[in-house]
Amino acid sequence: MKKYQEAMVDVQKAITLDPKFAISYITKAKILFETNKAAEACTSLNKAVELGYEKGFIYDLLKK
Repeated sequence: MKKYQEAMVDVQKAITLDPKFAISYITKAKILFETNKAAEACTSLNKAVELGYEKGFIYDLLKK
């Protein structure tokens, strides 16, 4: 059983502690995609891109 709600709480804490850590936004997007919230996931991915991650690299991370 996957614990998406608990994972989201943890990732939100990480974002609060360091809002410039792009990997947190990618992790948040993965959770959102898994919970059928694609629009919110895309917003999170766009934030990661704003913080300097290349779209191709993010795509590779999402495939895992």
